[in-house]
Amino acid sequence: MESLKDRVAIVSGSSRGVGRACALALATAGCHVVVAAKSTLPKPRLPGTIYTVAHEVEALGRQALAVKTDVRKEADIESLVAQTIEKFGRVDILVNNAGALWWEDMLDTPAKRFDLVLDVNARASFLLSRACLPHMIEAGWGHIINMSPPLDVEVVPGKIAYFISKYGMTLIAHGLAGELRDKNVACNALWPATLIESQATKNWGLGNASFWRKADILADCLVHICEKTPSEFTGHALIDEEFLQSEGVEDLEKYNCVAGGTPMRIHGKGVQLPSMKAGRRRFRDGEKTAEFRAAATEKELEALGDDDMEEPVEGSWQCPACNEMVGPSFEACWNCGTSQDGTPDPDFTRKPKVVGESPLKHVVPIPGLEDMTDESGELEPLPPE
Repeated sequence: MESLKDRVAIVSGSSRGVGRACALALATAGCHVVVAAKSTLPKPRLPGTIYTVAHEVEALGRQALAVKTDVRKEADIESLVAQTIEKFGRVDILVNNAGALWWEDMLDTPAKRFDLVLDVNARASFLLSRACLPHMIEAGWGHIINMSPPLDVEVVPGKIAYFISKYGMTLIAHGLAGELRDKNVACNALWPATLIESQATKNWGLGNASFWRKADILADCLVHICEKTPSEFTGHALIDEEFLQSEGVEDLEKYNCVAGGTPMRIHGKGVQLPSMKAGRRRFRDGEKTAEFRAAATEKELEALGDDDMEEPVEGSWQCPACNEMVGPSFEACWNCGTSQDGTPDPDFTRKPKVVGESPLKHVVPIPGLEDMTDESGELEPLPPE
């Protein structure tokens, strides 16, 4: 077992959920951590930012660097690695955790949705790995961990776009293992056997807490992987519980969100992955206060729904009831139906009212948010049509 004391780790999508758990686990093991994600401002609907997680890392006695990063942008990725090298002079561990979720049939997958999951999952992992590799190779030590599943064609139907992107990440792990074996730089893939508690499982309505395990199970796996000599452990596509059991961990019950619960399995023969349609239907059928929102333009959609947006569109206003930012073409809050002067709308059930004529292109259910909620809870804004 190798010590991780004073190693430097970059964790993408680490403002909450699995990424946050990984960042804190690495800090507990002795790493300094670069917290990379888009969220810089807290929201009730999406708690946590890169700064709150950085503070948590520092509270554990390690150094932290918070870098706002949109992994779809190559310039952001290059800047992230450059800032890491400038502060720490090295990068030893990369966790490709940021991801976009889309579990739908091909006919229900527009081209923009396909592009989004490819960009956030496979492409970002490729670019982040490529940016970190020269530093790892020069140091003669490195671990890259991609949060992606072992190849299994049985689960692909109904989720083709998603698994093209996720299996792309796994192929990166297998390919880099072969390319870097003599460099003492490892690349492995890691995936949960069950649903994991996250903003994505909550927002998409994928069961309830009794169906989920805590993100700690993946974080513990990550530390075990990184404590191994890279050249001796690479090219694996691991399932969390199987890997922990091989490491001598017998108590998996401690990872359940609810004691005595039955976590829903998403890996293994005969497993049927849940669909996001049920979650979207629930919101359409009125089980949530806010069911739909609409946007006239991409910029306005971002102002309404992208939780990392620091500068709202000119004319936007803050709802006096729920504090959400509301686009200038709305006379009522999309989230709760309250008008700008604080008057609630008793008839608000489905769509916010729109002032004047507006060529609405999108009607978006919440919290699927058709902005694309990713697995770490980040919101990916909807590309223009």
